[in-house]
Amino acid sequence: MKKLKMREVIWNDVYTAAEILKPLKANLNGVDIENDNAVVSGIMIFKNMIAEIGDAKKEMDEFLGSLFDITGEEFNKLPLMIAANCIKQFKKQEGFEDFFDLVKDSMK
Repeated sequence: MKKLKMREVIWNDVYTAAEILKPLKANLNGVDIENDNAVVSGIMIFKNMIAEIGDAKKEMDEFLGSLFDITGEEFNKLPLMIAANCIKQFKKQEGFEDFFDLVKDSMK
């Protein structure tokens, strides 16, 4: 399998993430979208999303796959540790905190 390199997060990704999260907004246990730090909110949203991912599974796979120049189907079939490493790369990318601030603002 090829080594996955993450692309730069772009402005459109804010809209994509907000659209993925909107259907799950009613079930954001422990997330205070108005007051929480963006990273805390982002991590809690992703944590809750994993538990409730059924409604947005395809969209989430497509979004994460697009970050690494693969399809959502390819992302879905990655070995667990490779997929986990991809998510870690996303969290380490410059602007991660700002990204979730923008996503959070888009969901209000």
